Amino acid sequence: MSANEQYNEKSKVFTHPPFMFRNGERDGPMATYLVTASARSNFKLILNTDVRRVIRTNGHITGVEVSAYADGGYSGVINVTASGRVVLSAGTFGSSRILLRSGIGPADQLAIVNSSTDGPTFIDSKQWINLPVGKNLQDHCNTDLVISHPNINFYDFYQAYETPFATDQELYLKNRSGPLAQSAPNIAPLFFDTVKGTDNITRQFQWTARAEGSRGANNSCK
Repeated sequence: MSANEQYNEKSKVFTHPPFMFRNGERDGPMATYLVTASARSNFKLILNTDVRRVIRTNGHITGVEVSAYADGGYSGVINVTASGRVVLSAGTFGSSRILLRSGIGPADQLAIVNSSTDGPTFIDSKQWINLPVGKNLQDHCNTDLVISHPNINFYDFYQAYETPFATDQELYLKNRSGPLAQSAPNIAPLFFDTVKGTDNITRQFQWTARAEGSRGANNSCK
């Protein structure tokens, strides 16, 4: 199957995973959305800057409060036009943190934010929006199953960062090819399955295979 084209088929199937690299270099939003957005006359990229929270009146966002964490960063409020929109894309934990600091989330969690160093400038409790932000949030709950084979050896990508094999280094620098042009530890398949528990809740599982030692197993897999 194709993970991107058949994204709803996640039971007893496997696929090659999509990666954010192309032509031997990291790709993704930096090489797609950023390229087209930077060509617009009204686009501005601000680096070395953290988003602290959104500034809002009830459900209407009027600005985004940011702070610089390194040279060249910006501290202050970036205003949003009356018809403007804000998209939070800070990952599972980062986006939740911004929402909570903005007074959006479970009341008990917002009370914790209110009692922290954010308290003096925190939005008034009358404007808190009680939503299940972060509810049942879990990240990278993994179980490793290690299988060894006498004819499978690990390519040491970690060592290659410092002292790569000369032939592999040449392949990458000249042609963007060879082992160093892929994602470490290796391009491996993804396996999906669903299991219905005794509580009648169907849960989804995902496995990834890689050629690398784990849980005390030797990297040579011998």
